[in-house]
Amino acid sequence: SDHQPASCVVFCNTKRECDDVAAALNARDISALPLHGDLEQCDRERVLIRFANGSGRVLVATDVAARGLDIKSLAMVVNYQLAWDPEVHLHRIGRTARAGEHGVAVSLVAPDEMARAHALEDFLQQKLPWIAASTLKKGSSKPLPAAMMTLCIDGGRKAKIRPGDILGALTGEAGYRAEQIGKIVLTPTHAYVAIEASQAKGALVKLKQGKIKGKTCRAILLKD
Repeated sequence: SDHQPASCVVFCNTKRECDDVAAALNARDISALPLHGDLEQCDRERVLIRFANGSGRVLVATDVAARGLDIKSLAMVVNYQLAWDPEVHLHRIGRTARAGEHGVAVSLVAPDEMARAHALEDFLQQKLPWIAASTLKKGSSKPLPAAMMTLCIDGGRKAKIRPGDILGALTGEAGYRAEQIGKIVLTPTHAYVAIEASQAKGALVKLKQGKIKGKTCRAILLKD
């Protein structure tokens, strides 16, 4: 509970563990999104958009699903399990503390995984400061809700929609301030707009009541 990261990636070794860990975190009001190979391409795209725009605090991913991800300003990496390959472990933890920024990397190791932990130390040629979980200070689990939520609008680049059209619809008759609106991402068929979580439901209603480029707006609120 000492760390309250704005963004965190938790690495798991299997798809099922990704789903289980994400579900456990969400049950504790910690906003988490699973990312693994069983997701359809459109669902994967939505998960990445939501994580990047602040609509999810924690991304729970397999190594394969996380391959090629370019996540800037990642505050924390957690290895729910050690990677089978020490080089993969280095790649995981190298995603945080980039370009001189502060970051934290934590690895969880079960007693039956210590052989893998020692192999990692041999690979790194250094002893790692393992701490027994029983010695850690126990604190209450603090909620970590996402600061933003994402509205998905039916219509993207093919419909000639531009970010300015969406921003104008929300800051015009809908009455929202520009600072309440986050990233706007366009795909060929959809537009995704981040908005402060406390304003998301109201913004959805107002978008449906209004128009974008003279056309009635169809939109949904993306949820876990």
